[in-house]
Amino acid sequence: MRGVSPETIRNALSDGEDSEDELARALSALGGRTAADRQGRDRLVRRLVSRGFALSVALRAVRASDIDED
Repeated sequence: MRGVSPETIRNALSDGEDSEDELARALSALGGRTAADRQGRDRLVRRLVSRGFALSVALRAVRASDIDED
């Protein structure tokens, strides 16, 4: 309706899916930071989201960084 082809829409939506590359970039953006408590984890998630990462990727990255710490 707005002049965007259905194929372009499908491609744009599929590019937004979580991928292992995106997770690796998010982990790299954390720079080895981990959080000791929920407030710290929330802060790291907000940091990633503010840098353009999808919320789902940010959550996975923060969880993965906590696992790697243990």
